Amino acid sequence: MGTLLPKKKSILRASGHTFEYVGFGPGNYSTAFPDKQDRSLSTEEELLAQSFERNAGAVFYTGMNAYGVSYNGNKRLSSATGKEEIINTPVATVTGEDIGDVAGLNITDSTEVNVARSIKVEGGPDSKVASEFNGPIIVSNKLTSNSEKGIEAQSYFV
Repeated sequence: MGTLLPKKKSILRASGHTFEYVGFGPGNYSTAFPDKQDRSLSTEEELLAQSFERNAGAVFYTGMNAYGVSYNGNKRLSSATGKEEIINTPVATVTGEDIGDVAGLNITDSTEVNVARSIKVEGGPDSKVASEFNGPIIVSNKLTSNSEKGIEAQSYFV
């Protein structure tokens, strides 16, 4: 009997793909044209409509969507704004390894976040989206408000 070769995972490669109306309907233009669309897709929905990786399979592709956003590997670039972002960045690990101690790796834990330098909250495109804190806030240094409207509170204790 011959030796058994290890089972290989699938690899899909495609380049120069055009993603027009991807994520709407069963995959044909007649159900995906803009007049048939009932919502705007989230970034995650767009990415899932373009490629789906499962069971260690790999998908490598380049392409552009209907909004002029190009994709190359895990890089996304908007030709309209010039904004570039890295998405789904893989982090090499060993099974059981705690990657929380890896230098230079930013990890967000849903129960606690430590930021060494600063946090800037833009407040949305018109700077009116409020940030909400539902627990006590401890400020260990001077608190500054640049608002001409001052500070609003239900009560104030010094």
